[in-house]
Amino acid sequence: MYEEEKRKKKKKKKKQKKQGRNEERPKEWTERTIHIRELILKLPGNTECADCTTKYPDWSSINLGVMICTECAGIHRGLGVHISKVRSIEMDVWSEEQLTYFYRLGGNTRVNGFYEASLRKGAKPTESDRRMSTEYIRQKYKERAFIKKDNDDTDDSDDDSDSDDEEEERRRSQKKKKKKKGWAR
Repeated sequence: MYEEEKRKKKKKKKKQKKQGRNEERPKEWTERTIHIRELILKLPGNTECADCTTKYPDWSSINLGVMICTECAGIHRGLGVHISKVRSIEMDVWSEEQLTYFYRLGGNTRVNGFYEASLRKGAKPTESDRRMSTEYIRQKYKERAFIKKDNDDTDDSDDDSDSDDEEEERRRSQKKKKKKKGWAR
């Protein structure tokens, strides 16, 4: 009987960890931060690592807005905090502002849509190849090699210089508006 209870308890704890819940939470967490954290775990793509195929990642890059596995977290730490700030979703205490920012970025699917826009299918490494993962993560976040550039979606149909001039004028106009509102750097 005792062994059965012990096994059930262990199984329940494992299930809670997979779902992102932990009964031994830091005391600094409030009900609101716990709620936001649970919402983050439910965002699209957050059930697997943003940089490989590992299920149920328990680390994150708080400034990039991605959930990552332990292996990829080590690689992210090697990039430096000016590129990726790595935190545990379970052990570290996050401020409400950090959680809200992370949530607003939209999850792994949305963030990868930006950082992997020009990545060809099948080029993403699997969890087993550390050397390839290191190079891939460096290219993805440090060099931003897979972000879609403006000239990536050029249309080969007509070379209409008038429309190019109009597009350039539209961009300048938008930039001026942003400067007036204080958005531009």
